Order: sequence, then C-alpha cells, then structure tokens
Amino acid sequence: MPAEYGIDWTGAGRLLGLTPMGQRKVATAKAAASPEANMQAAAMMPAPANRYAASSKRSLRTDLVEVTLPPNGEVEYKTVLAEGEGIVYEWDAGGADVKFDFHGEPSAGPPGAFLSFDKASAPKGAGTLTAPFAGTHGWYWKNPAAVTIIIKLKVSGFHSELKRM
Repeated sequence: MPAEYGIDWTGAGRLLGLTPMGQRKVATAKAAASPEANMQAAAMMPAPANRYAASSKRSLRTDLVEVTLPPNGEVEYKTVLAEGEGIVYEWDAGGADVKFDFHGEPSAGPPGAFLSFDKASAPKGAGTLTAPFAGTHGWYWKNPAAVTIIIKLKVSGFHSELKRM
C-alpha cells in the first residue's frame, strides 16, 4: 500500500493511521542509509564473532600422500581438526573415476555419528573445509575399476595429523 511508504493520494492512509507510520518508516530508512548513522549504530552494537577469519594454536602444515587402490579396493584418510580450524585440499586419481565420500565424525557424540560434506564419483576433487565440530574429517575412496589406481592427496591447514584409517 502506498501509505506504508509515506504516500497517501486518497487520504485513506491518514484516516487509517498508515501515513504517519509510513513517513516514519521512510525517515528511518533514509537515516540508516547514511554513513554517519551506520557508524553510530555499529559503535553501539557488540562486536560479532568473526566468521571470516579464524586463528589456530597449531602451526600450518602440508601433507602429501599417494594412495594405491587395487581393483575394488577402498581406503579412508582423515585429518584431525578442532572446531573452526580449516584445511585446503586437492586429490587426483589420475583421470580414473573413484567413488568418494568427504565427511566428518565428531570426537564427542554418539558412536557412528558423521556428516557428509560431498559424496559422488569423480576423477579428482578440491576445496576447503572449516571444521563444524572437533573430530576427524576426510575422505573415503572406492575404486570401482578393474585396474589399480593411485590417488594423490594434498592437504594444507591446521590439522594435527593426516592418518590412514
């Protein structure tokens, strides 16, 4: 309705009490759009948790491993991360499609609990992960082919270890 926005061509908004409400709404929106108002409002609000940057007590590390998978073989490699710590990863199966499940298991929680981040069949993968919980986070691969393949895995981040499960 136009009266909500401070416009009242027919006068009905004034009779219903909507015009003053709309005029206040427009004035508040204009004031909030000014840089000075935004700075004043920000100064009065508590600082939010920073979701764009995180620090770690651990040193940055990089792990490189070659994983040999025989026909129909399967393997799992996991990083150990605290909640909020992150990794950057890439893996390459040399052009061969492998079934994979990128997932995490909380260190505190019911037995068998896990969260899948990505699950598919592909010849390679890459990305980042910020651990949603403390625990192990990593990859399960299965070679559906009749030939042996080698997966090259590179992980950089603030994990305490990379281990074969």
